[in-house]
Amino acid sequence: MHSKKTVLIVEDEEPILMALQRILELTGDYEAVVAQDGAIAMDKLQSFVPDLIISDISMPNLNGIDLCKRVRENPVTKSVPFIFLTAKKEKMLEGLNVGGDDFLMKPFNVDEVLIKIETMFRRVAQSREQASQHKGRIEDVPVEEIIELCLREKISGELILQREGQVGTVNLDHGDIVSVSYNSLKDEAALDAMRKWTQGTFVVRPLDIKIKVDPQLNIEKTDLKFAGKLMENVWWVGHIDEKEAVHQNVYLRVFKNDSKKICALFDPGSPLYFNAISEKIDQALGGASKINIYIPLDSSPEASLNSRMLRQANERVICMTSTKNWDYIKHYEIHPRSVKKVDIEKTPSITLASGHNLQFIETPFCGSASSFMTYDIESRVLFSGSLFSSDSKPTTEKTNDLYAKEKDWEGMRSYHQKNISSNSALLKVLENVKWLEPKPLVIAPRFGKLINGEDVELFIDRLKVLNVGIDKIFYEALDK
Repeated sequence: MHSKKTVLIVEDEEPILMALQRILELTGDYEAVVAQDGAIAMDKLQSFVPDLIISDISMPNLNGIDLCKRVRENPVTKSVPFIFLTAKKEKMLEGLNVGGDDFLMKPFNVDEVLIKIETMFRRVAQSREQASQHKGRIEDVPVEEIIELCLREKISGELILQREGQVGTVNLDHGDIVSVSYNSLKDEAALDAMRKWTQGTFVVRPLDIKIKVDPQLNIEKTDLKFAGKLMENVWWVGHIDEKEAVHQNVYLRVFKNDSKKICALFDPGSPLYFNAISEKIDQALGGASKINIYIPLDSSPEASLNSRMLRQANERVICMTSTKNWDYIKHYEIHPRSVKKVDIEKTPSITLASGHNLQFIETPFCGSASSFMTYDIESRVLFSGSLFSSDSKPTTEKTNDLYAKEKDWEGMRSYHQKNISSNSALLKVLENVKWLEPKPLVIAPRFGKLINGEDVELFIDRLKVLNVGIDKIFYEALDK
């Protein structure tokens, strides 16, 4: 018999609270604990650690935003997934900014609730930190046994114990106790005091896995007349014309091991700019004839029409694309024998002859019906196609910035509102991006600036609350 997951529901409207409780408990998979506001929820969190928190935003006593802040500040609960409930779309960004993981719009139906929760738990299970995390009640596992567990499994990180609002911390290095603190007590005295606890909660949290950003990614300016090296074996070979408001990105990736070398071009670009693109490929690689694979990420001319020129440079070059996208681009004079089709639904990842792994993520109606992204796991670059692209404006100023900054949000907002079909299409894809493992260091779109480092999370969260396509039209009509 499988153990049920515990979900803390925080909602001041009793009909909604009871409805959520009933939805969860009828599945047989969840145990629901309810609280009518954030203050009551905080009291309940003193005695147990839930697997998930679902909270309304607008509540008396302690609202959902402040509740989330306190949950994230508490070392025992800071990793608990947190889903916000709201009827106001403008509140979503505020919730995500304080540490919320997702949101559920009111009114909702049963399927929406269950899919959102199941998706959250599936992603938590995939997270390496969560997968290796131990937690529970001291009533069930005495403190001495918890410490022995840490020693036996040679854990490096923190053992955090909580009782009646008091927190003690044991720092571990490969199972060895480095230091202990509890109130004013330290080391052995603190440990002896906590060994006597008979109730409370504990969390064993391994050392955080930090994303180390390649120093080269912090280069803010480069001469974009030339190929730009993003990191080892990854180059930007696109074309920029400030006066014509053109900022097309093409990316060169060299996969190699001791015996094999594969040169791949992502979104090979438009014939209008092939000469400029070809010059940069020559600078980085020594000529377009050395390209072995090109990967058009959707059916747009900007992604696919250079196929003919690449084949003229190397008649053995392979077009690698999704099965769905091939149905569209086969009209672009691409010989069927030179195509490697990937059925993403059946085979979402492939291993190249060099041993490198590529993941394929469908992004339907985020650019075109057949669009997809490709994630290079080794370099941790997500080649995103239309998604995360930006509009450019004509200017006489020289552009040397390769990476997006705060000022570039307006162009990204504009592009997505015009080119992405609907909120649901965008949200589905963004959820897949946010939970990629390992997390992307760089997002490389087809148009506009690249995104790197901490800005990846920032722009994802902003896009999650943006009205796009048909939904933008709908909400604008409501406001009139």
